[in-house]
Amino acid sequence: MKKIYVLFLMCFLFLIPLVHGDIGPKPTIDIDFTYNDEKITDDVFYADLLECVNGLVLRHNIEEVIEQLDVSIFDEEKNCTWCPSSLTWGGECSDSKCHFNYFLPENFRLIVYVPSMDKVFISDEIERENFYSTYSANLLEDGSIEISETTNFFLTDSWEPIRNFTLALALTLIFEIITLLLIITIKKGEYRDKRSKLYLTVTGVNFISLPIIWFVITLTGLELLYIVVIGEVFAVVFEGLFIYYFNKDFLKLTTSMLLSLILNIVSLFIGGFVYLFLKLLLWF
Repeated sequence: MKKIYVLFLMCFLFLIPLVHGDIGPKPTIDIDFTYNDEKITDDVFYADLLECVNGLVLRHNIEEVIEQLDVSIFDEEKNCTWCPSSLTWGGECSDSKCHFNYFLPENFRLIVYVPSMDKVFISDEIERENFYSTYSANLLEDGSIEISETTNFFLTDSWEPIRNFTLALALTLIFEIITLLLIITIKKGEYRDKRSKLYLTVTGVNFISLPIIWFVITLTGLELLYIVVIGEVFAVVFEGLFIYYFNKDFLKLTTSMLLSLILNIVSLFIGGFVYLFLKLLLWF
């Protein structure tokens, strides 16, 4: 639960017998078009993504190719040939919008054919930075394309680790507070008068320890096994000492350490399973 890497490992362990190589979300590109800043009037027009290929050039299925988009442009600087991406789906556009998905190139050039003008437009090279991308493309009279990214921040790859961390923190707090409540109940009121302080302490320490594990320990470049071991040892020891320091008037150090161990086991395995389930259910 404390580490995204642990959960991805669990994902592989649980799903290896079941998965298919083509299962899962695929990147998308959505583009809003204009011509000289005006909406395109064609009911249907066509677009494609060009990728720069070294060596053998793979073509689309010939029945899917629009003749005007089936180009080969040699790039002397990159020593490759720009041609239609063989694994890109989409490109039949309407209402000034176009959608692409499946295996999209990381770097591409946009090519557009507008039947009413019988004209082809080609953009400069674009670097795709996000899994789900949106762009605004303005077709110009000289055959070029002005294009700018309009992806909402909450759909960008920059937001993803923040979103995942927020989910992990929320699940950690939920399961650790529930576990703490059960422990206090089992102890038959031994800590009942101090429960508010315990809840506050456990909540506070997770706001400190979880960011350290997610954004410091996981960035050390160590192998997964070492990250898991170091992260869990750190969590148990640091949280145990933290709980003891603020509750030593009624908790022994050994009790604090045992409490920390139990809470982390629950959040790692039960919370981790729920986290994994939500990730698979929502694909986010």
